[in-house]
Amino acid sequence: MRSAIGCAASRRGRCGHSPGRGSSAGTLAAAGEALERLAALEPFDVDTHRALIAVWLAQGRRTDASRRYDAYRARMARDFDEGPGFVLAEAHLDDLAFD
Repeated sequence: MRSAIGCAASRRGRCGHSPGRGSSAGTLAAAGEALERLAALEPFDVDTHRALIAVWLAQGRRTDASRRYDAYRARMARDFDEGPGFVLAEAHLDDLAFD
């Protein structure tokens, strides 16, 4: 599970782990749960939110991913007057790498 989280957090591919291939759905689900907990602790961490969104997209949870992105974008705009640091399309590209 650590490798799935670490790889997702590093934007897929640097570690060679591909959660969509050869891994159980349980591993991907566990990575998503761990990333959800981390996102709650680190509400402004761009890598965590991008990784969580990518995992949810890989799981087919597109509505959850879109809602998370919108909430993160709004939080960044409200608290820092900045964008989220990534676009949803980038997370979707990470998702394609999981396929």
